[in-house]
Amino acid sequence: MPKEDAVDAKEYQPKSSSVASGPRLDLTAHSAIRSQQRGVPPLVIDLLDQFGARRPNARGTEILFFDRRARTRVLAYAGGLIGRLSEYLDAYAIVADGTLITVGCRYKRIRQE
Repeated sequence: MPKEDAVDAKEYQPKSSSVASGPRLDLTAHSAIRSQQRGVPPLVIDLLDQFGARRPNARGTEILFFDRRARTRVLAYAGGLIGRLSEYLDAYAIVADGTLITVGCRYKRIRQE
């Protein structure tokens, strides 16, 4: 006989999937599909939001990426986990008004002005 106050694991949704207690990005359908296709896990998207460098991009959007300072902050935060995350440190995200537009992996350097 199941307990009445037991929570079904399928129905339980955490209040926030954010790594730290900072802001969380809203996902568009496009960004959810692209993150899956490009192999960028939600943890990396949250790390980009928390620690990534932000630069203005086209049409009022921002690009988030891991520059040298951001990588240092992630290393201090993640500690030994950084070895597993190192393959994702070339990820970037395009954000507009707190909404994730798309994600991907950088192949070229992001010019800093």
